[in-house]
Amino acid sequence: MRNNISYQDIANHIDDYLKSKTLFTSFNNQEIFHVFDYMKVNGDQALQVLEQCKGYMNPNEVFEMLRHWKINFGWDANKVATISLLVSELTDCRFINDYIRYFIKRIMDFYESSIKGVKTAQRKIDKKDKEIKELRHEKAELFQKNEYQQDQIEMYIQIQHAHINFLLEQAEKIEVADFRLNNYKKIVEQKNEEIEGLKQSLANTNSELKNIKNLLKAQGNNQDAASSNHKIKSSKSQTDFPKQQISTMRCVMANPTQVYIPETPNNPNGYQITNTDLAQDQKVNNLINNQKAKVTMKIT
Repeated sequence: MRNNISYQDIANHIDDYLKSKTLFTSFNNQEIFHVFDYMKVNGDQALQVLEQCKGYMNPNEVFEMLRHWKINFGWDANKVATISLLVSELTDCRFINDYIRYFIKRIMDFYESSIKGVKTAQRKIDKKDKEIKELRHEKAELFQKNEYQQDQIEMYIQIQHAHINFLLEQAEKIEVADFRLNNYKKIVEQKNEEIEGLKQSLANTNSELKNIKNLLKAQGNNQDAASSNHKIKSSKSQTDFPKQQISTMRCVMANPTQVYIPETPNNPNGYQITNTDLAQDQKVNNLINNQKAKVTMKIT
C-alpha cells in the first residue's frame, strides 16, 4: 500500500475511475478498501463496483469491501435485488433471503438515519423560517415606525421653519418699532428743547412785561402827581388862571396833536402828552398781548 496516495482525492473522482473501468487496475484491494472509507456509495456506484471487481477479488475480499461501504442509495427494491444477486454470485453463495434482508436492513438504517437527518434539518429550516418571519415582521414594524418618525420629523421641521419665519417677522417688526421709537425720542427731545426755549422766552417775556408794567406804573404815578400839583396850584392862585388858560389855548392852537397840562413851578412849560405817545402806549399793549398769545399757543 502506497503512502503518498490521497484517498480523499480518489474518492472524489471515483466516478471517473468507474467510467473508465480503471479502479481495480490502478489500485490494489487494500487501497480500494481505504478509498471507500472516505465516501458514501450510491446505488449506481455499488452496481458498477460489483460488476468490475469480478476477477480482482475473491469472496472474502468482496465481503471485506462491503464492510467499508457507507450505503447511500436509498430505498430501491430493484437495485437491492440486483446488488444481492451480484453479491451472491461474487461470494459463490446461493441467493437467499438473508442477503436481501442484510441489504434491506442497511438501507432501512440509512433511510431512518436520513429521515432523522431530514427531520432535524426540517426543524432547523422551520426554526430559521420562523426567525426570518419574525425578522421580517420586526423589519415591517421598524419600517412603519421609521415612516411615522420620519413624518414626525418632517412635521417638526415644518413647525420649526414656521417658528423661525415668525421670529424673523417679529424681529423685523421690532427693528421697525425701535427705529420709530428712536425717531419719537428725537422728536420728544426736540419738543423738550422747544418747550425749554419757550419757557425761557416766556420767562423773558414776563420779565419784560413786568418792566413795562413798572414803567407804565411810574408814568401813571408821575401823571397823577402832576395833576394833583396842578389842582393845588389852581386853587391857590385864581388870578393867574386866565393867563394860564390863554397860554394853554395858544399851545393847543399851535399844536393841535398835543394835550397840554397847565404850567406849574415844576413844569414851567406845562406837561404835555402827544398823540404819538398814546399810540406808542397802545402798540406796547398790543405787543404784550400778542406775545402772551404766541407763548400760550406754543405751550399748548
